[in-house]
Amino acid sequence: MVRAVRARLILIAVLFCPPVANLHAELPEEDIREIAKKMIVLEQAGHHAEALPLARRAVEISEQVLDPGHPTIALYLDHLAMLYVRLGETNLPEPLFYRALAIQVQALGKDHLAVASTSLHLAQLYQARKEWRRAEPFLQQALRTREHFWGTENVALIAVLRDLAKGYEAERRYSEAEETYKRALLLEERRWGPEHSNLVQTLEGYARMLHQTQRDAEAEALERRAAHLRENNKTPLASPDGEP
Repeated sequence: MVRAVRARLILIAVLFCPPVANLHAELPEEDIREIAKKMIVLEQAGHHAEALPLARRAVEISEQVLDPGHPTIALYLDHLAMLYVRLGETNLPEPLFYRALAIQVQALGKDHLAVASTSLHLAQLYQARKEWRRAEPFLQQALRTREHFWGTENVALIAVLRDLAKGYEAERRYSEAEETYKRALLLEERRWGPEHSNLVQTLEGYARMLHQTQRDAEAEALERRAAHLRENNKTPLASPDGEP
């Protein structure tokens, strides 16, 4: 779902970007549209390595034809950085994310949803690098902004809550982790009901945390519930990370 939302945003940015006077003859406007479409198709098919040069090219063209502070450039920078993350690169994405954030904050304001999205992606990079303390402020920023725009009961909060809970767990801040897992689980149960397979990821994370605090009986109960949902619910697992 997240990739679909971001792909939609990229196409909107390209299709509705205002005309640019200094567009080079060798870089017609149609080129970036076609590059974006091909990039998205490849990425959605899981071909991240093949999508990478197209993402680089999209950044290059957007930087050549748009003002330096245009938020469309930030959108492509964020997309390129996420491709690096998915390919296991943990050093190259960081400056791209910060460039995207700087553009977005300047052009849109620090409380814009685009800033929250890039903040979440940067936090996920830090989590992949096990730099939990660096991830936390970006997760909190993403959570606050989503709460502001969509309310405290919206499904779009679940991904951020899961990531926060994992970070608290990694830092052995178990009471905060448990509170956050419970909140995510409650949102999922309200949105999909207690028997939906979308609950599995949160249940398993919560159970893992309980094992770490020697609450094995409670953890095993959650694991049994998750196994039951996996086995009996044929609804594909959704990713509740994007727009409501």
